[in-house]
Amino acid sequence: MRKCSFRRRYKDTISSHCVYCELSLQLSSSGNKFIDKFVKETFTAPRASSRNKRLEYVPYEQFTNIKYLSEGGFSKIYKATWKDGPITSWNNYLGNDCKPFFYHEHNSCLILNIIKGLLRPEILTNTPSKFAELMVKCWNADPSKRPTQMNY
Repeated sequence: MRKCSFRRRYKDTISSHCVYCELSLQLSSSGNKFIDKFVKETFTAPRASSRNKRLEYVPYEQFTNIKYLSEGGFSKIYKATWKDGPITSWNNYLGNDCKPFFYHEHNSCLILNIIKGLLRPEILTNTPSKFAELMVKCWNADPSKRPTQMNY
């Protein structure tokens, strides 16, 4: 697996950038370099401890019922309805673009932690419960306790 040429994070694309950099590059400019810098740095932060600390980029096309409210400081304030709503699980979003252990260096420590059963891929929140149960059974440290194809 190759590393991003900017962030030095592992990437899973043919691009020279990781998913965070790719998204950052796609953001359009506000015309204000300070706002652009804030948006890009916040949006591409590798990890935020809670969803409330992440800045989620929303393309303008995702808004309906846009109504002008006021003007203040350096901006105009609008109210709108967000068609698809917020990302309720960041992992579900990343799950489409990132391989397991995306945030870990892919080295011998990662391999040993996986082999010892200390580290497993995260089961995404929308995974059907039967699949999640099967995954956990397959991860059993004792191979004799893992299901076989005859069990299913």
